[in-house]
Amino acid sequence: MLLQFLTRQTLVSRKKNLRIYRAPAGDSNCIWKCCPMTDPAMVEAFRDEYETVRFLNHPSIPAYLGHFNHCTVGDCDGLWSVLCIEECPGVPVKKAASDMPNRFMLNILRETGHLLSYLLDSGIIYTDLNLSNLLLRPLPESTRLYLVDYTCSYYFLRNPNPSYSLCFSYDLSPDLKGQQLLIQELAFLFEDMIRTRADEKKDSELSSSVLSLYEAGKDPSPSLSLQDYLSQIDYCLKSQS
Repeated sequence: MLLQFLTRQTLVSRKKNLRIYRAPAGDSNCIWKCCPMTDPAMVEAFRDEYETVRFLNHPSIPAYLGHFNHCTVGDCDGLWSVLCIEECPGVPVKKAASDMPNRFMLNILRETGHLLSYLLDSGIIYTDLNLSNLLLRPLPESTRLYLVDYTCSYYFLRNPNPSYSLCFSYDLSPDLKGQQLLIQELAFLFEDMIRTRADEKKDSELSSSVLSLYEAGKDPSPSLSLQDYLSQIDYCLKSQS
């Protein structure tokens, strides 16, 4: 496959063997994620990502449009493995968090937690949760949340023992051990949103229930499930009313 339209002008970022391009796709754009065929572990990661996420149907997850191996990309040397992914519109939470009240942040936390639970049920442990990978898209009567970038995820149902490195130290499985990582991710996401706020009060406006939520999440009990933690988020939301 010849991808001449992926050029230096459409290059968004470059990290080691990974290159990310943005290119037109009908009335919108798509993201082309590329790695060299000489990196078999990354090619395997691309395959696992595509073959797992493409079957999901969730409004907060980008559509996967294709996976192609042995591609010639623009003016790059060699052959490449390429993922084509829908570009989700929206502003990264990292840019929007500075003016967020506690209740809005807790709503983001709850919605993200339910999305992580959906992914877990689909055989995916998402391991790269941060303010840049969450996008907010304002709609006439609501706000749409998107979660992007699944390359570092663990696809435990499809490939329980991948050759590529996983970005965590847990001995993960779809039981509580995997959920402990997801709970920690949510707790630290909430902390990052608080730290990003422009005001200097930061923790001074946090209720005891919110502080307890964070403390329970950053070092979760071995018996704490993700659903239990989501219930704690709901309780905190009610306390903000």
